[in-house]
Amino acid sequence: MSSAAKLHALYRIGNADLRPYPFPHFYVDDVFPADFYARLRGCLPPPETYTPLAETGRVSPGAYKKRSVFFFEDEALAALPAETAAFWRDTASWLLDEEMLGLLLAKFDGAIRQRFEGHAGHVKLVPETCLVKDGAGYAIGPHTDAPHRLLSLLFYLPPDDRWTHCGTSIYVPQDRDFTCEGGPHYLPGPFERLATMPYRPNGLFAFMKTNNAFHGVEQVTDPDIKRDLLLYDIRLEGRLERDAPSDSPVVMEVAA
Repeated sequence: MSSAAKLHALYRIGNADLRPYPFPHFYVDDVFPADFYARLRGCLPPPETYTPLAETGRVSPGAYKKRSVFFFEDEALAALPAETAAFWRDTASWLLDEEMLGLLLAKFDGAIRQRFEGHAGHVKLVPETCLVKDGAGYAIGPHTDAPHRLLSLLFYLPPDDRWTHCGTSIYVPQDRDFTCEGGPHYLPGPFERLATMPYRPNGLFAFMKTNNAFHGVEQVTDPDIKRDLLLYDIRLEGRLERDAPSDSPVVMEVAA
């Protein structure tokens, strides 16, 4: 089934319409085959096996109080039934392989070239994936992600359509010239919500990090919600030089 699921996902992602405004993004329904999605839902680890994001060292202490994560590491997978652990090892393997990475880089190629215009240097591309669970009260203000982020894919994993309003929102600043290289999370006051991606079963929201890629999540007030996601990110390792000559390219390679 994993081969069929991978091909299905490649087809759905590869043929999705890329929307350029206000930053490059796309949304896909039915990104996985229906039977694979049902199995994926059935293989979600128990809540107690997730780690609060604030305890991982990846964010500031006290941040993301309502978010927990499950990394596909040997120690975490060892706590799951063998068949469940095998499912996640296999799924993570093909999500992180070079075929998926190449498809995504090709899809965003023009936008990536534009982002790094005037830069030079050598960077490694590091794809990574994990499961996320957000509880009631979760919210995150408009932000553009850290500068080392290149692409983000949010696979939505709800059981049904009850929480379609709980997807990620896209914002534009009231001062249209305002941009941010990444880091701060802003209060929503100076921003206008442009669209909210529906948090539907088997949906995918993907976007590229730019200095105007303001996105966030309106406060989730539904008391019984468990906002499950599968996250896939491509981050950059290395340093880039700005204001470089036009004939000095950015060299990218996949991390070993």
